[in-house]
Amino acid sequence: MASQSAAAYFKSIHPRQMIMHTTGEQSVSKMDMTVITDLSKRYNLPDEVINVLVQYILLASLSLSHPSLFKIAMHWSRMNVKTAEQAMELVKKEHKKYKTLWMTDILHLQKKTDITVDMIRGAASSNLSDEQLGAYIRELFSR
Repeated sequence: MASQSAAAYFKSIHPRQMIMHTTGEQSVSKMDMTVITDLSKRYNLPDEVINVLVQYILLASLSLSHPSLFKIAMHWSRMNVKTAEQAMELVKKEHKKYKTLWMTDILHLQKKTDITVDMIRGAASSNLSDEQLGAYIRELFSR
C-alpha cells in the first residue's frame, strides 16, 4: 500500500514541486529546470518517472547536475520506463549498481579535479607571465 501511495504522489506533482518538496527550498534554479526539461525531451521520460529519479538522486545527496542522473535516465529510457511504479521497481532492483555508478563518477571527478589543481599549481610556479598563465588556465577549463 505504501508504494501505491508513493506512486500516486509521484504522478500527482510536477518535477519542479518534487525538487522543492525534497530539498525544502521555496524555488527551483534555472539550471535544475533545464535538467528537468532535458530529462523530458532528450530521454523522453514522463514527469512521474522524472519525479522518482529526482527524488532518488537528491536523497542520495547528489546534485541534479551529477553525471549519474543522466546515465540512469539513459538506462530508464532504453528500458522504456513509463510509470512511477516501473521506476520505483528499478530503483529497488538496481540500487547497488546505481550506487557503484555514482561513486565511480565522484572518484573520477575528484581525480580530474586533483590533476587540474596540480597542473595549475605547476603553471603558477613556472616562469609564465600573468597573461600566459591566464591563457593556460582558460585552456584547461575549456576542455
